[in-house]
Amino acid sequence: MSLSGWVANGVSRRANGPDAGREAVMPAEKVHANQLGRLRKQARSTVLPRLDAAAARAMGEIAINLALRRGLSIAVCIARPKQTLFFCALDGSGTLDETRLQARLKTALAFGQSSMEVGFRLRQSGRSLLDFGFDSEAYSAEGGAIPLFVRGQGLEGAAAIAGLTGEADHELVVEAVCWHLGVEYDRSFAGTPFQSARAQARRRNDGTRIHGARKQE
Repeated sequence: MSLSGWVANGVSRRANGPDAGREAVMPAEKVHANQLGRLRKQARSTVLPRLDAAAARAMGEIAINLALRRGLSIAVCIARPKQTLFFCALDGSGTLDETRLQARLKTALAFGQSSMEVGFRLRQSGRSLLDFGFDSEAYSAEGGAIPLFVRGQGLEGAAAIAGLTGEADHELVVEAVCWHLGVEYDRSFAGTPFQSARAQARRRNDGTRIHGARKQE
């Protein structure tokens, strides 16, 4: 399907809810059913009754409080397509996190799916954002942003977190929205511990040094 065809069909089909237009990126049969099912279940559990400044602030503050309790350095942004409703960057987060937030938000808004799901589908199909006409510097297929659907209205905005691994960013933003809605967050979705990307990088570097030292021995 051409980009113009995808936009024409995808936007109108996905406007009614998180399951609408889920075939827009590529056929679902090419995606591992269990992983896709988990992402779809999360999308259905995070449909909002409304999205306004008060709701955005409530969700953003929940995410910040969860991060503070766990000692995580993150940045959070909740936005409509042309309006930022909430933004906060904790000490320890960096300018690159803001860049990642914007790129992930754009992906969630463009596809009507979480940036993690978009990335998963792309990897399974062997395609890239460029294949659909999206600049890989302005958009990101890394986990961390989810679309925000409002019941009866469709896609109204997106929420994103950056500062951890893509998967942990995704799980934390889903958890925050679930807290806001008062619905159960299924922790079985969280495949990796909440650990900052910087901490994981340090562990990898330490492991490389240890492995190198053993080789020298």
